[in-house]
Amino acid sequence: MYKKILLLLLVFLMPINVLAVTPGTKTETVVFNKCTDGDTARFMRGTTEIKVRFLAIDTPETVHPTKEVQEFGKEASNYTCDRLKSAKKIVLEYDPKSAEKDKYDRYLAWVFLDDVLLQDDIIKNGYAKVAYLYGDYLYTDLLKNSEKEARTEKVGQWGLPVAEEKAEEPVKKEEETSTKENKGIFDLVYNFIAEFFDKLIELVDNIIEDML
Repeated sequence: MYKKILLLLLVFLMPINVLAVTPGTKTETVVFNKCTDGDTARFMRGTTEIKVRFLAIDTPETVHPTKEVQEFGKEASNYTCDRLKSAKKIVLEYDPKSAEKDKYDRYLAWVFLDDVLLQDDIIKNGYAKVAYLYGDYLYTDLLKNSEKEARTEKVGQWGLPVAEEKAEEPVKKEEETSTKENKGIFDLVYNFIAEFFDKLIELVDNIIEDML
């Protein structure tokens, strides 16, 4: 009997990742239609398809027209797609501090899957970083805290080597090569000018001698 009571207490005390939408904000219930990548998807609003860019996060690229597939891009895309497909209820919440659409005519929204904020779960799993903040959005602090934890634990993409450290040496070599090339050009120009003036002085001396 005591064991059952203790078990019930533990269940009630366990933290649950449930975050209801903020009262008073504009929301709508939609139906999943198609995956795009880790931070974009298509939904059905009645009989109309809409494209939604998940607000305040950025996952590695997989379908960018001018960029190669980035590390953890496919993992992020697969994770998002699996979550969307398995959700029973999808609610979009539009942040009052954000534009409703971006320049590509995509809706910008918080995405709740069965009362769980999808952006936060993607961040926690190391598949995205907090990005594109153009205002004091509703759940920015939550995402920043989740990203900090993911970085500390080196979850997902945060376990990869830092790109800046890998690129530092080649950049330095390129700068050194550029400096050497500039110095070589300067030496050529200097030698040409010096030789020109030497010949000019010699010519003037010859003219003076003939006059005398």
